[in-house]
Order: sequence, then structure tokens, then C-alpha cells
Amino acid sequence: MGVFSLASLVKRSGFRTAVVNLALEKELDPNLNQAERLKNLDSTIYAVDLHWFTYSAGAVEVSRKLKQYHPDSVVLVGGLTATWYDVEILRKYGFIDAVVRGEAEEVIVQLVEKWLSHQRLHGTRGLTYRDSDGSIKRAAMPKPANMDELDFVELPLLKDWKAYTTVDIDGYSECIPSGYWLPIARGCRYNCIHCGGGSDVYYLLTGREKMGVRSPENVAKDIARLSEKGLEVVKLSHDPEAMGVKYYSRLLEEVKKTGVDISVYLESFRVPSSDFARKLARTFAFCKIAISAESPSENVRMSAGRHFTNSELFKAIEKLEQYEVDVDVYFLIGLPGETLESLSLLEPFVRRLMTGKRTLVVPPFAYTIDPHCPMALNPNRYGTRVFLRDFEDYARVSLSDDQMDWIGHETEYLHKDEICRFVTDAKRFVLSMPMPKLRQTSIL
Repeated sequence: MGVFSLASLVKRSGFRTAVVNLALEKELDPNLNQAERLKNLDSTIYAVDLHWFTYSAGAVEVSRKLKQYHPDSVVLVGGLTATWYDVEILRKYGFIDAVVRGEAEEVIVQLVEKWLSHQRLHGTRGLTYRDSDGSIKRAAMPKPANMDELDFVELPLLKDWKAYTTVDIDGYSECIPSGYWLPIARGCRYNCIHCGGGSDVYYLLTGREKMGVRSPENVAKDIARLSEKGLEVVKLSHDPEAMGVKYYSRLLEEVKKTGVDISVYLESFRVPSSDFARKLARTFAFCKIAISAESPSENVRMSAGRHFTNSELFKAIEKLEQYEVDVDVYFLIGLPGETLESLSLLEPFVRRLMTGKRTLVVPPFAYTIDPHCPMALNPNRYGTRVFLRDFEDYARVSLSDDQMDWIGHETEYLHKDEICRFVTDAKRFVLSMPMPKLRQTSIL
């Protein structure tokens, strides 16, 4: 989501720039020679996205090829994964020139200006780099960006942007409703133990002391711009209700003023209130909300940081269905405190959820522990044993087709093989359930 804002900022500063999605180009043209594509990319700076650990190996290989074909250009990586493993990355991969840490907006323009004026990159805020003697240095963290000064929806910076809007977790398809993930905030108000983006860790990674929230007016303008481009769905990066009643009420009022005919998808950080659900349904053509119930056990769920009861969950879903809002419910298998006994409650829990007309339980998948989530940083506190620690561990896992490899931890009650087996069994059970007649089954 941040790549477009970075590219737009570079363009606004007077430099030529483009966004390339190599995987999408391969899907659109199976005969594409990706190495040749990289070879023919003519630039003085290549900034490779290494935000999610799921494509660690891919980001490294792209960087390797870029330096091979363009040895006089600078190759950068950035994102939360790159930030966390900055020193290890530079030690192991000599073809990566520097790591951009934290939020990159302040950094990227300085880098471009310095490199194009033949200045040394050393000392640029937010940069981890090799000094002249080969030692690795870390400059001070950059200042977090002012979210209202950024442009997140200049989609034509990506050549295949229209195809990009019909990509979901399974890849590109013309049958998917066109949509786009719109950043409305950065950081988080919560500290869920299994998440690597909670408030404490986000501060550690970026220096942002409190959540950065875009103004309702600017978010509404972006939604209108997306609608003008023909998009059918706007997917919000954050839950507007987490910003408070005043914020989400103003946001929805501003969206109404634009008169857009567009649907919305968002992930609720708790359970949606009746007031929020009602106003949301009255604003958008269609609404889908995802709720992470995580566990059928209230104790496990609340210990993980999701503070709502089973009763509150079912009441919220009942209200959402009344307002004709579709609901996706997610579970995470392998949380601290979970036992085989508590997991046995999952099947009747799922049956009850899917008796609704608009509620879908998403088949569970293997949870790969975030390297900087509280469970990983404080394993003794949470009774976890972590198997994935180094960047190389995640790079290896990202190439694996074995679900067991993707499970990077175990707990005092559940061994790794038990977690893997239960994920498989739970997925099979959920897929055997009758599907509700949802209006849009592929909104994500």
C-alpha cells in the first residue's frame, strides 16, 4: 500500500519513476522472461519492496539480478521485514547497497537527490548502509510521514494498474470485483500478541509514537477518485471505528457527500457496534467486514488481545446481518493457552456461525509467527517455542510448499505437528460446510 505513495512523492519531486509488479506481469504473460524484464529496466535507483516476510526470497533474488544487470545503480530494500533484519541483510547480501528503515517517505527523496547529484548516501536518515571500511552503520530514524501530505491512489504509476485491481490472495482474475487497499492510517492502538504491527512494535520499527490517522476529508476524496477510475470496492487499511465515533461519523458523512457508488471491505479490530454498522451500510453500495475471532475460547482470545466475548461476537454478527452486511470470520490455530480440548469447540462454533445467511468462516491456514510480534520477542512470557528467528529462516520458508515449514512456533500445550494437523482438519471441516449466499464472495 505504501509503494504508490513513495513513487508519487518521487514524481512530485521532479524525478521520473515507475512501479513494477513482476509477479503480476508474469501472470498476465506466462511467457515473460522475468530476468530479461529486470535486465531491460533502466534506472539509476531500484527500490525493492521487502515489507512482508512471505516474499523474502523473491525480494533477495530480484535484488541480486538487478545488481548483476545494473552494477552502477543503487539497489535498496525497505519495509518492516527489511527494517527488522537490516544488519543481517547487508552482511549476507553484498548486492544490496542499503536498507531503508521505518516509514520511507522522508528517506526516499533524499536518496534520489543525493545519488543523482553524486553525493554519498551515508548519513541519510533512516538508512542502514556499509561504511567505506565495510562496517555496517545505522543513521538516525526518519520522521514518520504526515499522512495527509501523501498521495496513495496515483495508480497509473503502475503500467498494469487495472489488472492489479483484480488481484486477490490467489492471484489475478478478471472475475474478481476491482478493488484497492486504501491506507487511512499507520500504526495501531492495540498490541495483539501474535501481530508484528502492534503499537509497541510499530514504534520500535518506525519511531511513530502514536497512530497516524488521515483526515476524513482526504480519505473520502481518495474513495471518490477510486470510484472515478471505475473501481468497485475500496478496502480500508484500518478499522475506522478504532479511531472513535467522531472520526468514523465524519468519514462516512464525507463519503456520502461525494455520491460515490462503491462497496467497502474492512477488518474490524474488535466487533463492530450497531451504530457503526448501520452508518456504514447506509453509506456504501455493499459492505463486508472481517472479524478475527481467533479462537472459540474466550480466555485464549482475550489473552491474545481480542477483547470481546462470544456473546458480543454473535450479537454483533446478528446486527450486521440485519443491515445486510456480509461477514468473514477468521480463526488462528496455535495461540498460547489453546489446547486440543479448547480447539474441539471449533466445529460447533463454526456451525453456529455459518447458520447465518451472510456469515462465512474463512478456512484456517497455517500461522507463521511474525519475527517481531510479542509472542516471538517474549517467548517465555507466552509459553512459546520459536523456530524461525533469522532472515534466512523466513527466506527458506517463503519458498516452501510444505505447510509444516510455515508453522514457525509451538506452545506449551500444542506441538508443531499438532498445530499442523489441526489446521488441516479444521480447513477440511470448514470447506465441507454449506456456503452462505453472499453477494460478493471474492471481495478480498
